[in-house]
Amino acid sequence: MIEKTLTQRIEDAKKGQMVVVPLEEVLEFIKQNDDRYWSKKDIAEYLGVSESTVMRNLVPDPRFPKSITTKQGGTASSKRWLASEVKSAIQLINR
Repeated sequence: MIEKTLTQRIEDAKKGQMVVVPLEEVLEFIKQNDDRYWSKKDIAEYLGVSESTVMRNLVPDPRFPKSITTKQGGTASSKRWLASEVKSAIQLINR
C-alpha cells in the first residue's frame, strides 16, 4: 500500500479524520512551505508580474484564498495572504 503524502493527510484532517504524522515529516513540510503572510507585492514578485495583474486577474478568482487585513497605526491597512495557500491556489489555477 502506498503511503499518503503529508498534504493528503492534512486534507484528511480537514475532513475530520484522525491523522498521525511523524514529527520529522511535519518539520520538513514547514521548512518547505513558507507560511508567512504575503502582500500583493510579494505575490507579484513570486509570479514575475505586476501588482495590478495580481489584483486584477488572480485575487478575484474564486479559487484564490481569502485575504486578511492588517492595520498599522490607526488608519493604514493592507491585505495579506498565507504564502502556502497562495502557492497551492496558483497550482490549481494553472491546471
